[in-house]
Amino acid sequence: MVSQPQVDDFLSQYSGCESWLFAYLMALLGNRDDAEEVFQETTLALWRSFGDFQPGTDFVRWAKRVAFHRVLTYRKQRQRHGIPQSEEFLLAVHSET
Repeated sequence: MVSQPQVDDFLSQYSGCESWLFAYLMALLGNRDDAEEVFQETTLALWRSFGDFQPGTDFVRWAKRVAFHRVLTYRKQRQRHGIPQSEEFLLAVHSET
């Protein structure tokens, strides 16, 4: 069970990077609808795995890593539907942010 201090900590750290995280996903995906979908998936993934987050480490870096993996998963799903995206582009944007 998650304690109230853990919930408060998550909400505090998440709210501090929420806008940046969405902008990061927009840069990677280039489409608002796609970014919103992956943003929701990322938010759920962050919440579900918050117990794995190491206090005292960089929350934004951790959230960025989770988001990037969600983008890769989303990209693979889209490729199955015939919508290609350049992995080189994704890696370039990821490394620049």
